[in-house]
This record gives sequence, C-alpha cells and structure tokens, in this order.
Amino acid sequence: MDDMYELLEPMSMQSLSNLANWFFYKNFDGCKYEIFDVYPKYEKYEEQGKNCAEDFAKKLYDLNCYSLKQKYGDENFKEFEFKKPEIIDEFQALKSVRCWLYQCVEGVTGNRKLFRLMQTLERVILNGIVMRLDRYKNAKWDY
Repeated sequence: MDDMYELLEPMSMQSLSNLANWFFYKNFDGCKYEIFDVYPKYEKYEEQGKNCAEDFAKKLYDLNCYSLKQKYGDENFKEFEFKKPEIIDEFQALKSVRCWLYQCVEGVTGNRKLFRLMQTLERVILNGIVMRLDRYKNAKWDY
C-alpha cells in the first residue's frame, strides 16, 4: 500500500460517482446483490428505473465526511454533487474501495452497516479478480 497517505479531504466526488456506478451497472456478478441485501430500497429503485448509483455515492460521501470529522474535528465539506461517471475496471474499483475504507476507519464509523458492506464488497471484488486468473483456474481443487 505504497500510495496510502492521510487525506484531509473526502474522496473526490468523481471517484465516488465512478465507484457507485461500477457497483450497480458495470461490475461482475455479486456487488449489486450484496448492496440489495443490506439496502433493499435499491432493488426497488432499480425496478422503477431510478439511478441507484447517485444515492449510493452520496451515502459513501456522507460517511466519508463523518469519519474525517471524527478524526480532524468540525470540518465544513462541500455538498455532494454526483458527477457523470467515467468507466472504471475492477482493479480501479478495488483501489477506490480500499481508499474509502482507509479514510472511513475513524471513530465509530467501522460499526456502521455501510462500512461493513464496503468490507464485503472489497472481498467480492477480490474474489472476482482472482477467480478469473488462469493460475487460479489451473490450480487443483484438492491438492
């Protein structure tokens, strides 16, 4: 983790918009359904054609700001504004999740269901990456 460092600002609105969009619309199997299990309203939103990513990105931003306030005191952060998502791959999604988790570990944030969900999503992404590797596919099941 050579690029981890303390940030006094929450993750960028662009990064969170990209990540939330990836979770709902661009990911491999698993991420969206983990979110639906914790936040069933998003499944209803999706059925209604609403943009789940925008609301979820705001949740990520709000908890990120809350965690930073726990560590650094009363900061005034900008209101969240959803940005037009750029396409990211699973490696960027994983890195973004890890950045968010790193920034959100302060105070009681780690006890929040959103934080625990993001920890689960980190594992889902890692599994998805590893299971597609030839080295994994070629490994013996019971060796």
